[in-house]
Amino acid sequence: MSDLLGRVQVALGDAFRVESELPAGGMSRVFLALEVSLNRKVVVKVLPPNMTSEVSAARFRQEMELLARLQHPHILPILSSGSRSELLYYIMPFVAGESLRHRLTTDGKLPIADSVRILVEIADALGYAHAAGVLHRDIKPENILLEGRHAVLADFGVARALADARSGSGGRLTATGVSVGTPGYMSPEQVAGDAIDARAEVYALAVVGYEMISGKPPFEGPSAQAVLAAHLTTPPLPLSEVRPEVPVHVSRAIARALSKQPEERFVTAHDFAEALSGSPTGERPAGIRRSRRGLVAAVTVAGLAALVWVIVQNRGSGLPENVLADIRTAADSGRLDVIATLLDSVGATMAHRDLAGLAAGTSGSVSVTSDPTGAEVSIARATPLAGFATRTYRSLGTTPTTATLLVVGEYSVRLTHAGMVRFLLVRIEPGAEKTASAVFTPADSGRGKGEVVHVSAGPSPVDGSPVEAFLLDQFEVTNERFQRFVTAGGYRDVTLWPATLLLDGRPVPVSEALSRFVDRTGLPGPRGWEGGRYPTDRGNHPVTGITWYEAQAFAKWAGGELPTGHRWWRAAYGDSVSIYPWGVDAVDAQHRANLEGVATTPVGAFALGVSRFGAMDLAGNVREWLADPVPGASRYIAAGGSWQDPFYMADLLHAEGFPPSHTSPTLGFRVAWPIPASSRR
Repeated sequence: MSDLLGRVQVALGDAFRVESELPAGGMSRVFLALEVSLNRKVVVKVLPPNMTSEVSAARFRQEMELLARLQHPHILPILSSGSRSELLYYIMPFVAGESLRHRLTTDGKLPIADSVRILVEIADALGYAHAAGVLHRDIKPENILLEGRHAVLADFGVARALADARSGSGGRLTATGVSVGTPGYMSPEQVAGDAIDARAEVYALAVVGYEMISGKPPFEGPSAQAVLAAHLTTPPLPLSEVRPEVPVHVSRAIARALSKQPEERFVTAHDFAEALSGSPTGERPAGIRRSRRGLVAAVTVAGLAALVWVIVQNRGSGLPENVLADIRTAADSGRLDVIATLLDSVGATMAHRDLAGLAAGTSGSVSVTSDPTGAEVSIARATPLAGFATRTYRSLGTTPTTATLLVVGEYSVRLTHAGMVRFLLVRIEPGAEKTASAVFTPADSGRGKGEVVHVSAGPSPVDGSPVEAFLLDQFEVTNERFQRFVTAGGYRDVTLWPATLLLDGRPVPVSEALSRFVDRTGLPGPRGWEGGRYPTDRGNHPVTGITWYEAQAFAKWAGGELPTGHRWWRAAYGDSVSIYPWGVDAVDAQHRANLEGVATTPVGAFALGVSRFGAMDLAGNVREWLADPVPGASRYIAAGGSWQDPFYMADLLHAEGFPPSHTSPTLGFRVAWPIPASSRR
């Protein structure tokens, strides 16, 4: 055992077993370890001891806490970090695949489809991080890991946290770039030591894309200085010349992202992703290159949509000829997402008079109602799903709304009334008229009750038996809500608990059983809490680490009950023949639910996974305790799949049973309430 390996083991303690040191480049030493409690492999990255004297441990910890909040399917997360025995370290999941650098070294250039897919996934990850105010600052093939058919971006870690811990700069979305980076992938402004922003990372990712598609970087030289100089002065050879079969839109997107001037690139990584996917986002229409009535055509990308809209007005409200031509071409080939993006770029809708000939095959309509009326309505197109998180909702007015003509496809509808928010999904079909509707149940002052959705009466998806209308938590019970139960003395009120509980296979009196339901510090509460409090910044995450008995006691304290399977699956599927709350398929499930993730997310974070009644997170995030026991067994059913489960575990066939004393970081619950017969709809 090396001296450093032994010191790392001491720093980590008994929670981890350090197995070996892994080959690594850059400034960190890397170790493979086993997280004992979860029996999973992790990677421990350690700052070399000879560098720690330059770094503020407190600042390093602060930076790592910020980075640990990045939760995205294409970002390798930071599980924890620490400083002990003069070591600074952080821990990440172990990825069994290979790095993009290894793939490039082995295969040379990659298939174009694979290259574009990797670029889009990493661009989506960068767009998410940038929206959170965080730059990576070292985009390169070594930091892109390939696992199966997907890519994840690693090392939002030592590279930036070390620089910030040294300088105390904070280095958020705008930062001095020269201190961190790899010469082959540094933007011109980073080479020059100027301030950098998201556009510098778009540039670096475009360098990676060029290398994947052509088999070599766009800028090469005999020394690092020569490469840096090429970034500043040498235009890259167009990809279309290096590899003629590259689609024109891909070649153009990468060329634009490699512009020497930041203002000529895509504004965001999401814009880059959409351009790579064939969307015209951020393109410069050919018909808008000269001034018109005093308007200057040399505009920034951010001002392009506004300029196009002015031109539309000056042409008597007609669509620009090039935009109209592109819409017709997209309609002929069935590229509906492209039509929607083109319309958004000029502030127009399918109701525009120039599109009358297209309406029959490419549009349908939706009306929105609510009970009570007067809810504010806004709508956003769901697809392409990878860009949904950055899409803007467009107002449709207040309920009831008149029929709105939309491009065929899936939409997220958001209704707001008296501080309550409901999300719905609606699928527009050619020529069809759809109605989306939501019921707002006034907030109840009852203890522990959160926002609820109204689930109408109907057949149970389990066996067809009738289910009366009921109310259900819109979200899984959060740490913050469960805190109220703890603070109110829920663990001391024996009236909320059965007289005898089954623990470890034997009946135990409630007084003895409750003494076992304690947090890490011995106070009443879920197993993962400390000092009778939930973890910092996790108030809006689902509560976990609770038994079926605790979930049942909370529900009783809140005036409700755990939902039965008939109720729970009715809320998920409604009257439809579904597999998941959003429909029958699992395509792009990572954009609709927290499945195959790394940890819980805030409740309601996935608007596109909503059920037909407006209940959120019925698939993923945490499995949920139900009232039903497993027939013939001393276990209770948990449904819906969790953040660590594959997508198929969220469906009806994969509900599982656990002993009522079982706890897990993947298991939570929500509450149901009956509706008085006089109030049922």
